[in-house]
Amino acid sequence: MSVRDIVSWNFKIDGYARIGNIFAAREFFKRMSDRNLRSWNVMLALYVRSKYYGECLRLFDKMIGEGDVKPDEATLVSILIACGSLGVLDRSYKPSKL
Repeated sequence: MSVRDIVSWNFKIDGYARIGNIFAAREFFKRMSDRNLRSWNVMLALYVRSKYYGECLRLFDKMIGEGDVKPDEATLVSILIACGSLGVLDRSYKPSKL
């Protein structure tokens, strides 16, 4: 790939996520210079599908901490599944951060 834009990065991450290759998806995600909501949501959903619920919540914390994107419905579905699966039902965030 001669030019790597956010669409091509997301395409690669999504491809690895679809075949369940967490390691490759994570490596591409880490190497991205810019991320959009799609980038974050693909990784969050991958962690949930792979039952890495704690990793999903850590990544969500990082997403909120960076403050570049705001969660949408897909983000919240992944987070609710992770929280429910871990029994972490008292987890909350200030609405100003969302």
